[in-house]
Amino acid sequence: GKAAIKGNPVFGRREKNNNSRNLAVLGDRSVLAIRVVGLDIATTASETVISEEIFGTTGADQFNLKTGYTQCSNGDLNFLPTPDEPARSITNGVYTVFLNENISGLTNS
Repeated sequence: GKAAIKGNPVFGRREKNNNSRNLAVLGDRSVLAIRVVGLDIATTASETVISEEIFGTTGADQFNLKTGYTQCSNGDLNFLPTPDEPARSITNGVYTVFLNENISGLTNS
């Protein structure tokens, strides 16, 4: 399969002042986390745990990737889970890719 980015992402710079960071990307951004499962191994975290640690979807993780970026940017950059798409098996911003091969021990070389 292929991954596609929909829409027109906006990249740019804002005027830098002494009181804030210079973020290249601002606003609400949809994020899709990918979990990989092979014939011989899977990521150790479930989709639920991955969603919680990135987005705080259940509220159990009070400081996660989403809250960290929101707080550090003073609310200028917000990571939101990709909307649920049951037909594509996307739930709470996480999608699992199933590979029909052994992946344990593979490297980029």
